Amino acid sequence: MHALVHKQEQAHEDSIWSCAWAKSEKDGSENIVTGSVDDTVKVWKCLLAASNSLDSHIRLWDLEAGKQVKDIDAGPGKYM
Repeated sequence: MHALVHKQEQAHEDSIWSCAWAKSEKDGSENIVTGSVDDTVKVWKCLLAASNSLDSHIRLWDLEAGKQVKDIDAGPGKYM
């Protein structure tokens, strides 16, 4: 089971206009880099990512291991 450990609200003071994945050359960790209209760039270290697809599944991925750790069937109307 996975739980929300940390939630970042108001990460930027204005809209985010760019987002990119970046692998740290220092420690090999996965990062997301965001750029905002508020003239800031922020780097976020990521351990877990979520993806979805047309098959109505939400998949959780361990970014360090590069493996899927959870598959959630989010079929039509289940989580609306």
